[in-house]
Amino acid sequence: MKSKTSILIALITAIMFAMTGCSSKAVNAITETTPDTAFKEVRVGQVGNHIYIEEDFCEKRMREDQKKEIMAALEEADKLIDEDMYVYGVSESFDKSGYSFNADRYVKGVDITDAKARCECKDGVYTWKSSSGGTYTKQDIDIDTSKVIPAEDLYNKVFKLAEEHKKEMIMFDEENFQIRGEYTLRYTEGRGLYYFFGIYDYSSVQVDATTGDILEYYFFNGLYID
Repeated sequence: MKSKTSILIALITAIMFAMTGCSSKAVNAITETTPDTAFKEVRVGQVGNHIYIEEDFCEKRMREDQKKEIMAALEEADKLIDEDMYVYGVSESFDKSGYSFNADRYVKGVDITDAKARCECKDGVYTWKSSSGGTYTKQDIDIDTSKVIPAEDLYNKVFKLAEEHKKEMIMFDEENFQIRGEYTLRYTEGRGLYYFFGIYDYSSVQVDATTGDILEYYFFNGLYID
C-alpha cells in the first residue's frame, strides 16, 4: 500500500502535469537537452565577508515574505566569523524569534562537507557551534585544487549515465522527460575533491574531480511505496 506521503507526492505531481497541459503545442515547446545543455553550476552569492549561499537560497527554502529576515539574520551570523562558510540549510525557531543555519566550511570555492557548523539564534543572539552542538573551533583547512578537471569535461559521462538510468527517474510523462541538473565542487576526507551532480530533486552522480572516475550514483523518482 502506498504511504500518505507517496500519495501526496503523486497527486501534486499529477496536478502540476495537468496544469502544464499535454497538447501538441506544449510538447513542441519542450527543448531536448544534450550533454552541453543539461547541466549548470550552482550559482553562489556572498553575504557579508564570509558567508556564501546559493543565489536562490531563500526561494528554495522559505516563503518570499521571509527573505528580508533571513538575509538580515545571515548578516548577523557573518559578523561572528573570520572564515568562509557555505550555508546550505535554514530553519525557523518554534517561537518564530529567529533563524538557525547549517553550514560547511568553504575553501577556494569548495564545499568541505565534513567540516560542519551550525549558527543558532536565541533571544536575538547568534552563536556558532560545532555540528555536534559544542563550542565551534576554527579549523585551518587547505586543499589543492590545481589538478581539478573542468566540470564541462565530465558532462558527456554524467549525461550518458543518466540516460542509461532515465526510466528510474521518471514518474510521469516519459516521452517528454529531459535530463537536467546542477553541480557543485565538494571535498570530503578520504574521498578528496569531487563534483556532485544533482539531477532533479532525487538523483545524483558523484565524479572524482581529478581523475574523472564515477564514484557513486543514485537514481530515484521520489516515490516511496510501502
